[in-house]
Parts: sequence; C-alpha cells; structure tokens
Amino acid sequence: MNAIVALLRMPWWGFLILAALVVGATEFFYKEEQDLQQRHTAALAQPAPPLVDLNSFDRDADRSDVGEVNVSGWVNFEQSYELVKKTNGVTKSRRFMYLMYGPQDGADTKTVRAAIIMTPAEEEAYADLLWQLSAFNLSELAVGDGTPEHSALRSLPLGLSINGKASRTDGFSKLVYGSMEELGVKAGPEFIFLKPFWQGREAGLTRANTPDDVRLIGWQIAAAIAVFGLIKLVLRRRQLAKTTPVEGAAADLFANSPIATPDAKLGRRTARRRQQPQQSDLRPELRPEMQAPQQAEVTQPHITPPRSRSEAYQGFQYASEQPKPGAARAPKKLIYLVIAALFGLGILSEFVPGAMFVAVMMSPVILIWIGIFTLQRMLGQGLARLFGRKSQAVDPFDRLRPAK
Repeated sequence: MNAIVALLRMPWWGFLILAALVVGATEFFYKEEQDLQQRHTAALAQPAPPLVDLNSFDRDADRSDVGEVNVSGWVNFEQSYELVKKTNGVTKSRRFMYLMYGPQDGADTKTVRAAIIMTPAEEEAYADLLWQLSAFNLSELAVGDGTPEHSALRSLPLGLSINGKASRTDGFSKLVYGSMEELGVKAGPEFIFLKPFWQGREAGLTRANTPDDVRLIGWQIAAAIAVFGLIKLVLRRRQLAKTTPVEGAAADLFANSPIATPDAKLGRRTARRRQQPQQSDLRPELRPEMQAPQQAEVTQPHITPPRSRSEAYQGFQYASEQPKPGAARAPKKLIYLVIAALFGLGILSEFVPGAMFVAVMMSPVILIWIGIFTLQRMLGQGLARLFGRKSQAVDPFDRLRPAK
C-alpha cells in the first residue's frame, strides 16, 4: 500500500519516464512472444517427441525447446491431494495434485517422478478419464468395457502415456513439496511438473496470446500512465496559477504608502542605515552669487483625470472574476499538440508495423481519462459556485478613517 501511495505522489515527469519504461518492456516482451510463437508453430509441424518412461527420463535431453514431453508411468490415486492457497484465512485458489511414478516403480516406492497439477475445472472434466486410462489393465475395470480414447493420453500395460508440457517449477510448488513430505515421499532427481494436453496437442501448442495482443496491452498501460502524468501536470500548473491578488496588491500598496505599517517602518529604517554619503555631499556649498545662472525650467502640470471608485479598486477583484492569461492560448496549443501527435504517429507507423492499429485501440483509454478529467473539473467548478464565497474588495484607506 505504501508503494502505491509513493507511486501516486511522483511528479508528473516521473509518470512520463515510467510510461517510456513500460513501452520499452512491452517491445522486449513483444519480441519474446514472437520467438515463442515461431517455436511453437515449428514444434506443431513436427511429430510428438518419442515416448520415454519416467524411470529413464532426462529433463534436459527428453524435453523439446518448447517444453513438450511424451512420458509413460502410472498414477497413485491414493496419494491425490487438494492444494488450497489461503491469504489471511481466505481461500484464494485451489488445485488438485496427482503423483506419478515410473513403470518399474512398485507400490511401496518413495521416489516421485512427476506431479500432475489440475485446476478444479480440469479435475472435474478429466479425473475420471485419468483413472480409467490408468486402471484399464487392472481388475477394477471390467473386461470388455473398451479402452477410453484420448489424443494425448493412452492406456499402457503398466499405466498410461501422457503427452504434454513439463516444467521444473509451478505456482503451487511449495504446497506440492509440503504434501509429499506429509505422505512420506520425496521428489526424484529428474522430478517434473506435468501438464497434459487435455484438449489435444494442437490446442496445447497454440499460444493463447499473439504478439500483437502483448504489444496492445503494454501500450495501453503506457498510455494510461502518460495521460495520468499529463493530468498531474495540468493540475500542478493550475495550482501554481492560483493567487490572491487582493492580499498581494494590498501588501504592495501599504509598503509604498505613508501608512505606518511594521513593514514600512522596517523598510525605512533599513534604507536609512544603508544610505552612504554621495560625492556631491562632501563638496563645500557655494554662495548664491558664485553659482552660474540657470534658465528657469517651466514644467507643465500633469493632470490625471479622476477615476471612479470601481476603476480605482479594479485590481482588488476576486481572482476567479479576472480572465486567465493562458485561457485564450489553450485551444491553439491543443490543436498544435494534436497535429504533432498525428505527425509523430505517421512517422512511427513507417518503422513499427501495426502502430496505427495500436493507437486506434488506445484511443478509448485516452478518451476515458479525458472524460474523467473533464468531469472532475466541471464538478469542482460547480461545487465552488455552490459553496464558495466571493472575497470582498479591500480599501487600503480604511485605517486612516476615524473609527465610528
């Protein structure tokens, strides 16, 4: 929570830097997804790996470059476990674990070769199939019922074969190892987490997301972060532009007026201390008859037309009544910004294929943020008009008038 608060308190330019980092990471994952897509397509064009029993399985040699395996063994259904993840006593997710052994392992073996982890939906749909394939050659299954058919799972004389993906770790690894410890068994040196192709090999080797999907999601996140930073910039500028001209003008007027305010006293005292004698003050004064005659200067009197009371105190109006200096230039800046964005997008589309499509897909996110900002602005103005009070004009000569 503290990290989120610290993130939201970043300056506006921090969000722009974060958006740029997200774009860079998006392009990296886009390239990675492209590579994975090509490798899965190539693997699907080839036949499945050769069948290997779990007793002689080697994780490095018997796995393809996309993690595909084809192994044989048997499942001990007496060691099945339900794995439950909880946070503060609340169940977050559930999985079902089935431990698998090699064809040469007996019922009393303590070395587990693989663990099949199933979601609740997979357990409901395929647990019976897994048992039927494993028990076809055992006495529990009546003779003549026929072997259940599946493209990735087959019944064998000593168990079954499974075609799927193998990995070293899983999101439930900690719970799996804890459950095996409770059962009194341990993972073997070539232990794997096995995920069968429940819906067939073609579906199992088809990537759920395309590279364009990864890029689109990443750019949408970056656009949302950048728009949030720009909103913070606009709000920051508006906050700095908010001033109280009544107090500022009154303070300047009293500082330059003969009214004995504490600031004015201090100003005169400081000026008197810092005053230095001029060179002309050190010269002796000349008598009037010794001074050169000077022509009389005639100055025309400067007459200022009287101003009305409203004009005299126009500078003390409330800040919201005066027009903002940047309000007239805002539409023009927005037009220039839109033109620059379109021009930059046109250049980017020449180097990055699909950039125009991504921009079109990101436009709803930007429009939503603009709508939120506009709604917040309208709501703030409405509340200010409803509950706000207008500041009264300050008459600087009230102090000179006698008290009533």
